[in-house]
Amino acid sequence: LDLGQAKKIYVDAQVFSLKSSDTASFMQELENSDYMWLLPVQIGEDVFQVHIARGLPVREAIRDELSEDEMRKKKGNGACLGLNC
Repeated sequence: LDLGQAKKIYVDAQVFSLKSSDTASFMQELENSDYMWLLPVQIGEDVFQVHIARGLPVREAIRDELSEDEMRKKKGNGACLGLNC
């Protein structure tokens, strides 16, 4: 694995609604945002995209749409791995 190839992807950063356009405000918004990592992994001739993120609490907006089992799985108490081929 080449961890140097990992890309940090910010989630829910509100950079387009900032009242200021200075670099410090932009960087502060990113620092306060959630993020995930995207790591390309080559196995043979195939390249897979591995997504690594920590679990977050369930948002109120979707709470009513989830079963109790789904809620337990989505609780913010660990890491989440995803794989795209």
